[in-house]
Amino acid sequence: MTVSRRLFLRSGMLAAVACTARPVLSWPEQVSGANAKGHSGETTAAGKNWQLHANALDHITRNDFTRATGSAFAVFPDGATSPIFLTLLSVQDLPALVPVNPASMAVSPKPGAPTPSSTGFMLFFSGPNQPVLQQGTYLFQHSGMGDFALLIVPAGVGEYSAVINRLASTTGKK
Repeated sequence: MTVSRRLFLRSGMLAAVACTARPVLSWPEQVSGANAKGHSGETTAAGKNWQLHANALDHITRNDFTRATGSAFAVFPDGATSPIFLTLLSVQDLPALVPVNPASMAVSPKPGAPTPSSTGFMLFFSGPNQPVLQQGTYLFQHSGMGDFALLIVPAGVGEYSAVINRLASTTGKK
């Protein structure tokens, strides 16, 4: 099928009209507006949106999680009427990374450029003895750490893990 200029312009104009026909809300407003309302129109605990807390994890350190070992975290899956409670079992360091060989790169870094490094740790949780949560990002609540979003992965029946890996800030010389 060939596309003529006239057909392309007509389709483009129809798409533009369709986009402006309804005011567009930002993504967090759409999601929280759609999911945060219960049957009575009130905000429910299950309607708490993890996207609103996506940056909260930036301020939580490994030591914060270490202090919270053994305590319960309320996890809010989408559409659930009540939270699922996971217990933080342990906090472990990530395995050491193998240094990168700049000679193996297609484009070598600038001379004197800092080598990127990262710091990270792994979290291990236990929960109900049934597969309740799938791999995904959920809203976590903790009495001492507050609300934050965390990507978890099932690691067995009733077990979940999460990896927090952050680029270490390095400043290059100019």
